[in-house]
Amino acid sequence: MIIRNKLEESNEVIDQAAQSADEIIKVTRRVANEALESLAEGVEDVRQQGAPLLNRATDSTANYIKEDPIKAILIAAAVGAALMAMVNLMGRSRDS
Repeated sequence: MIIRNKLEESNEVIDQAAQSADEIIKVTRRVANEALESLAEGVEDVRQQGAPLLNRATDSTANYIKEDPIKAILIAAAVGAALMAMVNLMGRSRDS
């Protein structure tokens, strides 16, 4: 009889622990979903704010290339050469 009572008490404790764990999981899931929704809204806001800036930068670049194509080509070549030099230096430092 004593063993049966202890077993029933143990089962009750286990059931309570399982219910508590379920509640914690539900709350954690809800909080995580709210955080993800908030993050998604923030990303969308940044995208909407950045789109006009990107369009303006694209238009400015296109106008600059139209106005002075030779200079634009030389600048692009210089930037490309600088990037290649950096990549080569980084590759050498890894090999050493």
